[in-house]
Amino acid sequence: MRVISGKGKIEDTRADALALMFLEDELKLSRAGRFADRIGQGSLSRVLNSRFKGKKDEAVVVPLGKDSPFGLVVLIGLGPSAKSKGSVGLELESFRRAAGAMVNALSRYQARRVHAELLPEDSSGSGELAGLSFHEMARGFVEGAVLRSYRYSEYKKPENARAIDTLVLFSSGKYLDKGLRRGRIVAEEVNFVRQLINTPGNDLPPLAFARIAEKSARELKSSRSFGFSCRTYKQADLKRMGYNAILAVGQGSRMPPCFVVLHYQGVKKKTRPVVFVGKGITFDSGGISIKPSADMDKMKYDMAGAAAVLGAIRAAARLSLKVNVYGLMPLAENLPGGGAERPGDIIRTAAGVTVEVANTDAEGRLVLADALHHAVGLKPGAIIDLATLTGAAVVVVGSQAIPLMGNNEELLARVSGAGVAAGERTWLLPLWDEYDDLVKSEVADIKNIGAGREAGTIVAGMFLKRFVKDMPWAHLDIASTAWTEKAHPYFGIGPTGKGTRLLVRLLEDMER
Repeated sequence: MRVISGKGKIEDTRADALALMFLEDELKLSRAGRFADRIGQGSLSRVLNSRFKGKKDEAVVVPLGKDSPFGLVVLIGLGPSAKSKGSVGLELESFRRAAGAMVNALSRYQARRVHAELLPEDSSGSGELAGLSFHEMARGFVEGAVLRSYRYSEYKKPENARAIDTLVLFSSGKYLDKGLRRGRIVAEEVNFVRQLINTPGNDLPPLAFARIAEKSARELKSSRSFGFSCRTYKQADLKRMGYNAILAVGQGSRMPPCFVVLHYQGVKKKTRPVVFVGKGITFDSGGISIKPSADMDKMKYDMAGAAAVLGAIRAAARLSLKVNVYGLMPLAENLPGGGAERPGDIIRTAAGVTVEVANTDAEGRLVLADALHHAVGLKPGAIIDLATLTGAAVVVVGSQAIPLMGNNEELLARVSGAGVAAGERTWLLPLWDEYDDLVKSEVADIKNIGAGREAGTIVAGMFLKRFVKDMPWAHLDIASTAWTEKAHPYFGIGPTGKGTRLLVRLLEDMER
């Protein structure tokens, strides 16, 4: 989708569709809306006075006719403003959802070029509305539109294309271009992540994933940055380095594991880097502790953490962010082959910590153990890991938030703030010392699951905490948010790419 800033008056242009935004308690037509209403002989006014209320996620398409400058007008609801009693008012998420509703409503029509009008700025002339800058509103709207336009069709015959080809955004606010560009690039990278997650396991084993990361580093290396590199450590390298946990998880598969290290350096001076670590199980059968067959096909999504890390660093490179960031991706396939690890095995990790494998389906924390040890060796300013780690995450917060844990209050606050700005909210869980007893083993330093069903998400966090020493660290369990079974205003059913936008926002915050 091309995204550009509109010039001149929107009513002087021509497009397949005109999109107008409304607050729930302010159903007034703008100048462009009044122009379209005259062409439609009052059709917009009639809809506004009857069935359209301006509610969140509401979108109504009004045909004007083929001979009009706009064949269609779509009325989009942003929900209530802050003036409404009990309302939090406009948020960036309001614009993402509105754009998603627009794309969804127009998907039934041939609307290749769409001209959209942002709400007018407030009377103070501040260039803001309800505390939101216009370039942020534009960014949110573009993110929602590009994300909702994504379709996975690699293995299907081409269908009649009805997708929006060009989105032109008009506003009385200035300086939209930065918001438009950032919104488009970030959303494109989220869609890149979703494409990876959708790819079946037979086409994306560990080394194939690694080749995509290597290609990204080659293609996105820019003269505006001071370096973008990618190194893949293969099976022999892992043995030499003592990364036995990654090797153990992958030893039941014919597809060997590997470990990918990305490095994007957008600043010349040697600042302490931030390190992102993403779990990359390209298919998870559970190993010997095999999963139930129902929904096992979705276990291709168990590399969503690694995909999000790759997407975030690609976005940093495309945006030329002035940050120093590593991306670590331990990649393996967890299958119950003849050489697979067994329940009861004991692994000596790269950190020297011994782990009793009580359940081979708790493999994600094992590959992360070696990756976090590697992260510590980079002497970073912060470590953030993402993983589809525990089924218990959905019990804790459902699909509405990402469980967040860590050992540094300042870092946790920054991660949480980035999540709010990105529309990927987090919820803080404790890692109190009392939970340590749940990972103790009788025969090793620790075991990879707790006893029974108690605090499953926290137990995984306590396990990972052993491998970060005193480095500032945050852990995001994206298991309940990386895939959705319900259509969302700007996501269809399937992978969401959650975590990617949060990481990009965090890098932008660190850049400032």
